[in-house]
Amino acid sequence: MAGNQYYLSSDGVILDQQNPEIHITLPKEEEKNGHYKKDVGVGISVTEPSPGNSYAGLKDVTYTVYRDGIETQAGSLYHFSKEEPQLNDLKKSYDDAHALTILAKDNNSNDVLLKIKAVDNAGNQTVKEERLSIDITKPRVTLSFDNNRVENEFYFKENRTATITVEERNFSEDAFKILITDPAEGKGAKLLEVERDAFQKVSGSGDSTRWESRLYFNKDGDYQLSITGEDLAGNAMEELVYAEGTQAAFGLYRG
Repeated sequence: MAGNQYYLSSDGVILDQQNPEIHITLPKEEEKNGHYKKDVGVGISVTEPSPGNSYAGLKDVTYTVYRDGIETQAGSLYHFSKEEPQLNDLKKSYDDAHALTILAKDNNSNDVLLKIKAVDNAGNQTVKEERLSIDITKPRVTLSFDNNRVENEFYFKENRTATITVEERNFSEDAFKILITDPAEGKGAKLLEVERDAFQKVSGSGDSTRWESRLYFNKDGDYQLSITGEDLAGNAMEELVYAEGTQAAFGLYRG
């Protein structure tokens, strides 16, 4: 906090009542939908206000990073320790476009907090905070069926309901494509209409949040299903996993 703060240099007494000013720069061009998916480089600029060209000079600039309220990174960006300095020794500003890197592997969370603290030689100090989200976890997608009684390695005589389960913290249904075609038509086949429920959150939290959708195969035909997608941070889904005991064949035939 600012007040009547004095600093004694070898050139005399300096009256400094101004708090340092902090500016934090994040790489917005690397952000997607408010999330980062890799290490985040941070630029830091600190300036000592100097009305009448009078300032005590910066003493310390430090940073701390928290993930979900737990400290993960901390360090010093600048420290002034010279004894009996001259006025021209006092540093009015600190500016580094690559001051620090927030490590994605240690801060994989939607609740990441960066704190920058600046203190001048007169004891005036400022703390500035910046919140961000980092997601480096790929969506995990599982497919299962309620009817796995296959005939002749391919066909089923009864209706099948497919359940698609996505485990993802930052999920958006709009970022996933579910395509159903007739495999006999090959490339460029027209899409087949199948009744489907919208995704709903069913359980879990964080990267283990589970979202489910059901597809109802209740008309005779050959079906080929493909699923592609990514999370809001741009992480592409892992390879589709078939639940244990699930038959991957899609043909439905009741002759």
